[in-house]
Amino acid sequence: MSSAGSSQSKDFSVSKPEYLEQATNCNAENRSRLQVQQHIETLQNQFPEGIEPYPVEVVDDPFDLKNLRLTQPTPDGKRLLTREKVEALIREINDEQFIKSVLQSGKLFIMGIGTGGTISMKENEQGKLIPDKDFQSILKRADPALEDSYQVASLDAYALDSSELTIGDEGDLVIAISYIWENIDPRLKKVFAGFMIVHGTDTMPRSGAHMLAMLGKHMPFNIVHTGAQKPIGTINNDARINVPDAVHQLEAQYRNNVCDATTVMGRVANLTAGITKVSDFHAKAMDAYMHKPVLDHESNADPTKVKLPDWLRRKPPTHGGAPFQPVVYRGPNRIGEEAAEMEQNPAATISNIRFNAWLSVMATTYGAGTFDPPIAKLLGEEAKKKNIPLFAVSPVNADPELDVYDAAQELIMAGAQPLYMTREMARAKLMRYMARLSQQHKQSGENGVAFSERIRLARAQLGEYMADQFVGEIPTKESKRSLKPENRIDREI
Repeated sequence: MSSAGSSQSKDFSVSKPEYLEQATNCNAENRSRLQVQQHIETLQNQFPEGIEPYPVEVVDDPFDLKNLRLTQPTPDGKRLLTREKVEALIREINDEQFIKSVLQSGKLFIMGIGTGGTISMKENEQGKLIPDKDFQSILKRADPALEDSYQVASLDAYALDSSELTIGDEGDLVIAISYIWENIDPRLKKVFAGFMIVHGTDTMPRSGAHMLAMLGKHMPFNIVHTGAQKPIGTINNDARINVPDAVHQLEAQYRNNVCDATTVMGRVANLTAGITKVSDFHAKAMDAYMHKPVLDHESNADPTKVKLPDWLRRKPPTHGGAPFQPVVYRGPNRIGEEAAEMEQNPAATISNIRFNAWLSVMATTYGAGTFDPPIAKLLGEEAKKKNIPLFAVSPVNADPELDVYDAAQELIMAGAQPLYMTREMARAKLMRYMARLSQQHKQSGENGVAFSERIRLARAQLGEYMADQFVGEIPTKESKRSLKPENRIDREI
């Protein structure tokens, strides 16, 4: 194999297209599998070795506001989360008069966080939607009566289209949330229902996954995400339903002694660790294809009488329990993804693994654990050369043990470990592990050990970590979503 230095003399303008033309024409009519494999091997030898994977950037202290990236809001007014803003909020809610008013009112206390999204937008002169409303404005427009029943404070962190949000933005939110929780007066904590985050729908599953991964399994509070498909200022909008439902969901979780993260859209609360976006138009924009719904708000209007599922995470003990230990990592995304596709371009697979500094690769299967066999073998070989682990995830609710197909077996033989969780949670969970490994690498002074070698040495531990339950992302017997009997296709049929 050519090294990165010696490969510079190769003329890829000639050799690469030539091999691509042969290697991508992989259908059975024109090439045998052996010929396809030979062409792929030739391609592998033509490419340089690429770059060495490097550690993830990790925040030293997730409770320290000095680790927020901004000292003042950005000039465009889109990123507003600063140390001064969070400290001012803490002074406001820890004021003795505010605390007494909350306790005397008998209301639950909720912390609202605004990030932008369609729910907050208005149409500008050019006909484009731009963020406009803050959290309190959204709350009042959705249902003015909510402030009569709940004490709400708010933090407007961002005014962004959710497609503009980054892993770094989520990390700053986790720092702010962790700091707020640590510094809230203990008297307020007793009546604190949780954090309600207003968010755009496009990246809601990804943002929720990264937030959950960073906050970790011993999160001592509730988080509910919600948003809308139409701006709150339009005549017919879903925000007027979603916002009250999200507030009621927080109360239901508080009264059920739950500390977990859910997402409320279209009258349904789903586990945030299991959601994916399913529509741009329907009010029920999110669905959890592996998990049962948490709560149907249309059938359960009174949050004081709701019995939530036992499989939700419960409030950790105040004393003697495992500590709350967030791990805040920064981008860019370091977990690669190769999706199953017919006649996948092998050159792209090789290039992705060698030159993107990925720390792990997810093979997103066709559904039943299957993948194009030559590319599956290529993925395994390239991942092994880089000392990075390979995992398989399904885009549908497939049996994680399903290995009745040769193509599924070949992906496993290539070294892929099947996972039973969404792609979003798999990626975020892997990022957290790599962040912790990066911390260990830094603390050890590296000792002349390449980071890829450290990943190789931790392979078994990583496999166990990904197979173990973390924040409810792996469906259990109790939480697993299954088809109604009349809709099932049984093997006997």
